[in-house]
Amino acid sequence: MKNNKLYIGLAGIAIAMTLPSCESDYLQLTPETSVSSGTMAEETIAAKMGIYGICNAMQTQYYETGYNQYSGEAFINTVFNDAFGPDYICSLWQSSWGASQYNWEAMENERGTINSYPWNYCYNIIGLANGVLDGVDNGNGSQAEKDFIKAQALTFRAHGYEKLLRWYAPRWKDSKNGEAYCVVLRLTSGTNDLPIVTMNQVLDQIYADLDEAIKLYTSSKGKRTYKWEPDIAVAQGVYARTALIKNDWKKAQEMAHAARENYPVADLKTYFAGFVNDTNDNIWSQDTDESHIYYWTWGVNYSCNGNHIFTWGTAAGAISLDLYNALDPNDQRRQLYFTPDKIEQLDPSFNPAGLSASSFWDPALVNSTNLLDCAAAPGKPSQSDPNAKWGLVNIAAGWSAKEAFEINTCETDYGYYPYFQITNEDTGCDLKFYNNGNSIYSQMSTIQLGAQYKFYSNSPYGTSAYPFMRASEMCITEAEAAYMAGDMATAIACLTELNSKRIPGYSCTNTGDALLDEIRLTRRIELWGEGQNWSDFKRWNLPLVRRAWVANDPTSGNYMPGYAVSRDVDYAHGWMFTLPSSESDYNSAIDRNLLYK
Repeated sequence: MKNNKLYIGLAGIAIAMTLPSCESDYLQLTPETSVSSGTMAEETIAAKMGIYGICNAMQTQYYETGYNQYSGEAFINTVFNDAFGPDYICSLWQSSWGASQYNWEAMENERGTINSYPWNYCYNIIGLANGVLDGVDNGNGSQAEKDFIKAQALTFRAHGYEKLLRWYAPRWKDSKNGEAYCVVLRLTSGTNDLPIVTMNQVLDQIYADLDEAIKLYTSSKGKRTYKWEPDIAVAQGVYARTALIKNDWKKAQEMAHAARENYPVADLKTYFAGFVNDTNDNIWSQDTDESHIYYWTWGVNYSCNGNHIFTWGTAAGAISLDLYNALDPNDQRRQLYFTPDKIEQLDPSFNPAGLSASSFWDPALVNSTNLLDCAAAPGKPSQSDPNAKWGLVNIAAGWSAKEAFEINTCETDYGYYPYFQITNEDTGCDLKFYNNGNSIYSQMSTIQLGAQYKFYSNSPYGTSAYPFMRASEMCITEAEAAYMAGDMATAIACLTELNSKRIPGYSCTNTGDALLDEIRLTRRIELWGEGQNWSDFKRWNLPLVRRAWVANDPTSGNYMPGYAVSRDVDYAHGWMFTLPSSESDYNSAIDRNLLYK
């Protein structure tokens, strides 16, 4: 089972069962190659291969969707969760999709792409898991082997339904105690007609699946081979996430604590290592082997050194200044973002024009029509116009060099530096900056106000151990659940455990609502870019506010005008993605009139 050829060979299984074109639907798909329940019965190893096929489906490129960038779990997390939230400015999808979709205006359009991608992705995972479950009990391997495989499939199915509830179900407080209708409950392989069911029915199934999975993981004593496989800790983590949705605080606290029992919260060095390689903090993460992904990985577009940043001149995502400015000034996580205060931290040689923090709101230096690009103005004086303004590009390149060489602790040879490429002297590039008195020449790419340096990837394919679940997430989940359950001592202990590794001299002194606000703020910054932001704000019942960049106003935000919207908690039926027509067009049992009731 350790032979990667087995896993690679599963690409045919997984891809054959993945999404069809945008005009079609997964319900129409008849796989040319699939693992049938009969095959599962013949050899238990086939069921294990089916599990690896699901793992592959979580990180492969989905060729037939119309968007080559669609590359599994990390893509879904970034585009349909983080980018829709208030804290993550997703430059690529601002430029690719435009304001109408980025600002959720298609969320109630049953034929919009916003609604179909997460639905199809989750049901692909669920369908593949059902295929394993249909046949694994009849295999000829040992009972322990079959039980471990079954536990993994149940974990995958629960994961798929947990994510569906984030997008397609109401928040718990709006669900009439879970009696609101939301999604289709498929428990066997196939695409037969089935009705939509209530939130409670889905939650009951997730709980039952995870209870059974945990029991089977324990009895089988099985161990996973790779971090991209689920195991008992992953099942417990999915349980904690589901319990948060249900406001089942005791269960969320219990399961979050159990999930991280054997995984330490990342220290600062680990957190600053770029999430390129596996760490002890990772409970579940993406595979780093480039042979498993053809071309369009998450990292090439969304890591700060991804090669598409240079190819396309896009940026890799930025933090909202409203979140950044709310942080403790001593919070070391602030070092991972390109913000106006970085000028003060650089050697003056990087600032030959004598710019200040307010220069980031100078319309001559920042391109307000192109992602608030800070590299838009020239990096040296104009020979033809001595009165022309120098740009922020030296500041950006200086911080990139500082971040790459001093702050980031990963020892991987990236091949690309964040947002810029070193070039040979006298090659025509227009940027010259200084490091310790030695001239360095570089080519600067687009870098937006607030640009992130949290996520790196390996060149040239952008592979990385993007985290699907971390101990740090479970720690702050435990803190939140404990607070809501009235266990303030545990809430403070968990918050201190995490923040003491991020903020020198940290001490938690808040109580009451202020303590809850601090837990939420910590969750927002610690898990920034990890696929939690929009769904967190939804379940917190908090409005989304994006503040626009305003010329010559340093108190303004850093969203491009046109993308700076506010959404109250009732927008789109309480932030619900509508059930896509790709389901209802081919499933005659769907009654759309049940939705929103």
